[in-house]
Amino acid sequence: MFIFKLLIFIIRVPLSLLPGTIGQSKSTKRYRDGVRLQGRGMLEEAIAVYDKVIEMEPYFVQAYCNRGAAYHQLGQPEKTVEDLTEAIRIRPKLALSYCNRAMAHGAMRDFTKAIKDMNSAIRLNPKFADFYSARGYLHKESGKYRLALRDFDRALDIDAKFADAYNNRADVYLSIKQPEEAVGDLDEAIRLDHKFAIAYVNRSFAWTMMGRDTEAEEDVETATAMGLDRDIIAAKIKELKTQR
Repeated sequence: MFIFKLLIFIIRVPLSLLPGTIGQSKSTKRYRDGVRLQGRGMLEEAIAVYDKVIEMEPYFVQAYCNRGAAYHQLGQPEKTVEDLTEAIRIRPKLALSYCNRAMAHGAMRDFTKAIKDMNSAIRLNPKFADFYSARGYLHKESGKYRLALRDFDRALDIDAKFADAYNNRADVYLSIKQPEEAVGDLDEAIRLDHKFAIAYVNRSFAWTMMGRDTEAEEDVETATAMGLDRDIIAAKIKELKTQR
């Protein structure tokens, strides 16, 4: 398995506070506390705050969205689906809800429902590159590599500086044994974000597949200096060497 970077979306600004609105209710202030906790990785604490927000205001759709995202981060996709389904019931045209529910369905390997939700997200916001990248991930996980590449191409057509999409398209190239193409994408991802540790790891895998062990080791050194686990990377490189 190569390393794919995927984000679950968190709604940081309450919809009630978007341009043209005024005021902050008690539930909104508490919601912001939950967002801060979630941003710090304090997921259980954030969920407890969102619970209170929903008790105070049962139709606070963003609280359902973010609590669902927190459950996903905790590895509880079933609860994510429950919260996002409620968010969609309350506000059926909020595209991020469909995207996050799609990721939860994907985590449960239900790709039919996942792709259906991503299609809905894209219909609602067809110019958001992240949605195509997310659908590309789902296609890749279901073994539909051609469709995955097409979605990453579309994401990069929309945003040519989308470093994550270059890394994620490279992940597909690695999966279909095309390391030269992967290196090109990873070079660009690293050019756009020189602290992109995952891209260095994936490039080390590509170099290894090509028999260029010196370059691979250089990328491993860079990635481990950024805090990634050398033993895990080394185990994958050892596996790849047996396949050359």
